[in-house]
Amino acid sequence: MARGESGRVVIEVDPALKHDLYVALAASGSTLKDWFVKEAKRHCAAVAQPALFKEPEEQELAKTPDIQSPKLSERSATPQEISRSVSEDQSR
Repeated sequence: MARGESGRVVIEVDPALKHDLYVALAASGSTLKDWFVKEAKRHCAAVAQPALFKEPEEQELAKTPDIQSPKLSERSATPQEISRSVSEDQSR
């Protein structure tokens, strides 16, 4: 995949995943850009200096058996969520 010098990051994902992501971001009051920048910074920091110990939340998750949670696409998005995610998508 080509890497240019601009500040743009372009990826192609499954449309269902894209929908689920926008619904989740709308529910949390975040934007795709804000979420991506936060997660990218966290990932880069973790790779640059791995943690010696897991975070408490990760330790608790490691103790529990894997439980299948329902996919976001299995529930209907509210009209407000759809409207917000469509307008955010169009503004990018």
